[in-house]
Amino acid sequence: MSNSEKEYAKEMMKNMMKDAGIDIGLDNDFSLEDIFGGNFFENISQKFHEEHSKKEEKNKHKQKEETNKNTDINFQKIYKGLIKLCHPDLSKNEEEKTHNEELTKKLTVVWTNRDYYELLTLWLEIDPTNSLNLEINKENQKNIIKNLTDKNFASRTLR
Repeated sequence: MSNSEKEYAKEMMKNMMKDAGIDIGLDNDFSLEDIFGGNFFENISQKFHEEHSKKEEKNKHKQKEETNKNTDINFQKIYKGLIKLCHPDLSKNEEEKTHNEELTKKLTVVWTNRDYYELLTLWLEIDPTNSLNLEINKENQKNIIKNLTDKNFASRTLR
């Protein structure tokens, strides 16, 4: 292979890696032997997976922040109040602790899904006398109705 062909192959390799979003740190001192010999492709594959993992983690974090930002304040208030009431560490005996662990797991699912209906159901179970003096205001009512409507629509389309 002539020197000009080698230079062309090097440039093509750099551009191909750049287009794939992989910064492999190739400088002008690398040779084609570096590419086709040794563990060059394993290193590229590792760097590609690392970059991909970083991007996925960043996207997950951004999506989580967006979900938290868009969560109704009253939903958060009710959720946090119920979590405090049924926290397993506050249990007096093993049976109560087991029951509270189950309630905490259910509340975690409710939080993850932002499920108003289940939150209200658990509220009645955990704090039937409303010892926390929590309220459902007009805005919260709108969100609950929207959530129930969406849930009803989704269950109809799944049938």
